[in-house]
Amino acid sequence: MARALMEKGANADRKFGSSGWSRGIQQVVFDQICQHKNPGFLGLALEFGANPNTESRHSRSSMRTDRSIKKTSLHTMIESGELEKVRLLLGAKADPNAQLHEQVHNERGFNQNKRMPALCLALGFSNAASLSDKRAERMVSLLLRNGADPNSMCTRTLHEDNPNWCAEMPDEPRSEKYVPSIVCVDVTCSALHLAIEQHDLESTFLLLFHGANQNIDATLSRNGKQEIKKTSGFFKPDAVVPELRALLASPPTKPEVERLLSSSFTTQDLVSLISNFLG
Repeated sequence: MARALMEKGANADRKFGSSGWSRGIQQVVFDQICQHKNPGFLGLALEFGANPNTESRHSRSSMRTDRSIKKTSLHTMIESGELEKVRLLLGAKADPNAQLHEQVHNERGFNQNKRMPALCLALGFSNAASLSDKRAERMVSLLLRNGADPNSMCTRTLHEDNPNWCAEMPDEPRSEKYVPSIVCVDVTCSALHLAIEQHDLESTFLLLFHGANQNIDATLSRNGKQEIKKTSGFFKPDAVVPELRALLASPPTKPEVERLLSSSFTTQDLVSLISNFLG
């Protein structure tokens, strides 16, 4: 049925949306196709010329929080851990360096300023559900092989305890004496910083092999003041495990690592290569 509709001219890039005082949605039919559990529908849409770089926009407003987000189908599939669909999108020339944008303004100060390219999004995913089956590392490899910039930079907002806050202070944000319980810190760092932060040995290895620059500075903006951190000083001393330190000290250049560029390598291949390299 889906093929028959496509052959009759059904347009997967047709836009639809809704809007109201509290929310707005702008999507295309292709977004819904991507989220179907059967990747065959995605492959069919791409076969009939669907644009793999379509963007969706969502906004939501309430008395407490305003949120807006712009992303592509590639970002959505990475967030969902859909490795096969990521492979299909990249094969159809989805932009591996497209950025997800998210803005959140919260009256209690829990704001978010996020600019996340696909590679950094995959690295952030490595600490979630994919940890057991290494889907994140496979996505990182897939993105790098399809043109993702190994020096991709991302920005996100972290929340720190506010040293000027105490529990006795007014809890109503509209009060003149209200003090937020947290301080927002905007962090801009590279994909390599993220991999190290996640203790992700495999992804660190892949990034270094693809030419990631260890000397890119990370910046932290706190209360309008900017700090610059080197790779070695971005994390607490115990955050970089010995294996990661060894990789950073001597990036991979061995010829056998070329196997990593093959689409058929397994997680065990990668673990063996790292073990041999460090040994």
